[in-house]
Amino acid sequence: MYQSNYGLDQWEVLRRQRLQNSKSNQANRNARNSEAHASSLENKLRVANDYKDWYEMLLGEAGTRLCKASTGITVAGFTNNPAFEIEHLIGELLGISDFVISDPIRYCKRRDEIITSLTDVQKKDVNLKLLCRMEWIDWCLQVDVLAKFGAEVTNAFINPNDDNKILRNKSMLSFYTKASKEYHTLRELAMNPDKGESIRAQFEQGRYDFWKNKIQYKHFEGGYVLPSSDLTIEAHPDISLDSHLIAGQIIERFEINIGTLKKGVCYRTRLAQSIPNGMQDGNIGRWYI
Repeated sequence: MYQSNYGLDQWEVLRRQRLQNSKSNQANRNARNSEAHASSLENKLRVANDYKDWYEMLLGEAGTRLCKASTGITVAGFTNNPAFEIEHLIGELLGISDFVISDPIRYCKRRDEIITSLTDVQKKDVNLKLLCRMEWIDWCLQVDVLAKFGAEVTNAFINPNDDNKILRNKSMLSFYTKASKEYHTLRELAMNPDKGESIRAQFEQGRYDFWKNKIQYKHFEGGYVLPSSDLTIEAHPDISLDSHLIAGQIIERFEINIGTLKKGVCYRTRLAQSIPNGMQDGNIGRWYI
């Protein structure tokens, strides 16, 4: 601001000039400091962005590697990670599987957005496909019970007694032998990375076709529309909920539970959604949308 020096003595004029110069110099120093600070912040921001880009690149690469590495889990005839398989399938069905590992935060956000926009018909279709994957996992994991049953049947014929009489059924033995051989052949193919996915796809398509017009759904709070064991049995009293398993086929034909080695009418009383999720915190049905 302009100040008049009219009427002032020379010492006051000099004082005012020095004060003005001092303020001007301070303003210049402040400007230079601000400019240097801005430059420093800009450099720090540039470095931060470089690190962010580098991190995202590494995260994406790691996600891609992990997705590829998971092939042995999702294709193999034996799985120790059912929860991952189901979550990855959800990603595939919703069109966001690339983000399951590489960008989990974005995946979860898009997952919720997409599911919220789905109609009940679309949710039913997704959940039916999830059920078919659950049955595939269940099918993969029946190897131990089949082996134990085969050993018990063999022992029953070698060492017959009243307790194992129920197992000495030649028709059942013939059926079990044929079914078990086919199972192990398919399971071996399922563990081949080049053929496993096609084997799984054929299995799941067969189960999808079987359930499409039979499975019944129950509505729950939160918009869930889930396959229901009880409603399906109510609508189709004679249907088998475990026909995807050799154990289910044997009990349906010969009324023998290969797990308990006793008479029975069903091997499983619930749909495959009741099998453990592999995370020690519940069953795999928790992954329905």
